[in-house]
Amino acid sequence: MWKESVLARHARIYRSILQQGISLSSRHDSEAHYRTQEFRRITDRMTEWMWSVALSSLRARLPKAVKTSGDVRLPDCVKKTLSLGPKFATEPKKSAPELISIARRVARAAPNSDEDSLVNECVSVVSRKRPASNHQPVRRVQQSLRDNSLCLLPADKDRGFVVLTGEQGRRP
Repeated sequence: MWKESVLARHARIYRSILQQGISLSSRHDSEAHYRTQEFRRITDRMTEWMWSVALSSLRARLPKAVKTSGDVRLPDCVKKTLSLGPKFATEPKKSAPELISIARRVARAAPNSDEDSLVNECVSVVSRKRPASNHQPVRRVQQSLRDNSLCLLPADKDRGFVVLTGEQGRRP
């Protein structure tokens, strides 16, 4: 993959060439301004695309976040959940009364004529909405570690976890 400095230099060169081309081919200042804005939109999209390509290759190079010792075997769902790292947290679930309370607080900031309609809309949405499910099987991971007598420790400087057998985890 190309170095960032080479890509940045190419981007600057292409940008200056295109801006020169726009200014030379435009007959009016407003047309040049429109073309420049359109060019910037295109370069923004291309930059986002290039970044997504670079980011996927960078993520592939990250070290494994879960290390095991000895003959420890982990199910895929446990590995996947633990690979999210020690700073992973699930989103706290809010109950329907909590959501309506938040809606009332927000509605108070709206004009008085809109306050009731905003709260009513929120109540109708909350009554139709199913509670969000936790996509990460955190409880299943806990149970799996407990059932197999495994010990989970944070890895030193690796932003991940080390999974040890119960005997290894108790050693001084």
